[in-house]
Amino acid sequence: MILKKPQGIMTQGFGENKNPSYKNSGLLAHTGQDYTIGFKKTINATVTGLVYSLMNMTNKDTTKYRAVFQMIDDKDFSYEVSYGHVDKSFVTEGQIVKAGEPIATEGNWGTCYVSGNLVTPEEKPTGKGTHLHFQVRKCIRVKKRTSGKQYIRNSEGFLKSGKLFYEVVDYENGYNGCVSPNLFYAKELTLGSRGDEVVKLQQMLKDKGFFTYPTCTGYYGEITAKAVTDYQKANKLPLTGVWTI
Repeated sequence: MILKKPQGIMTQGFGENKNPSYKNSGLLAHTGQDYTIGFKKTINATVTGLVYSLMNMTNKDTTKYRAVFQMIDDKDFSYEVSYGHVDKSFVTEGQIVKAGEPIATEGNWGTCYVSGNLVTPEEKPTGKGTHLHFQVRKCIRVKKRTSGKQYIRNSEGFLKSGKLFYEVVDYENGYNGCVSPNLFYAKELTLGSRGDEVVKLQQMLKDKGFFTYPTCTGYYGEITAKAVTDYQKANKLPLTGVWTI
């Protein structure tokens, strides 16, 4: 699975902020990453996948955590990707949402803090504490549920892929099975990048006639950026001058 990084500025990383509130919930620290783009601004899906659950979208109590959950099936594993503290969603359960499509808007529903102080229900309409909580859990698909293991559920019961249940991998890792989203972000080669991956890119572009510099230097400079842009234009791709691997 490859994820697009959420929009906006990351304000808190995975495993940060080891405060007592996490310990009281049986956790070691922050279970995901927090991003902010602005109160009620549109959040786009980071990956193509099934929306299997919408949490508290019809509940009017702003202290209740609102979230959209996707499930992505790869060959050997599945991945739960969730977008939390959202204000509203643009999707429905059972819908396949593609990466880059609108999925929700940023909000502050649920428990939110600013400078260590709990955001009150009276403050929530002002946008105080607004952010996206983004997290990922790895799952395996199994024939039978086993006592002591954690399984994915939605409003209809245990989620299934055909006859197989989704079992959360390493649920007792101190993060309820969540892992760092950094493990899944696509790597980008851009101006200033160096290394063997740049050499491979330059050789591919040279073979196709876009990179005309005499040697593959391993440095992503203006010449490489132009070659990438020319390749993107020839193949009707977005003209970014950036190469994603």
